Amino acid sequence: MNNYLLDHIKNEEAKLLLIRAANYQAELLNTNLRNEIIDRSTPVVWFGNPCAKNWVTIATNPSTK
Repeated sequence: MNNYLLDHIKNEEAKLLLIRAANYQAELLNTNLRNEIIDRSTPVVWFGNPCAKNWVTIATNPSTK
């Protein structure tokens, strides 16, 4: 598999994870955890190299006002 195709697949996976994280964050706003969500924060994804047992980190990044 060439690097361009691998990068494209990685980018598409990251986009899907960001969408899922944003949707999950929106759902949390309707729960008892809503006070734990930082106002105007946005999900971010750190992707490592695709390999077995690799970790993907999803977190929130506070936005400036």
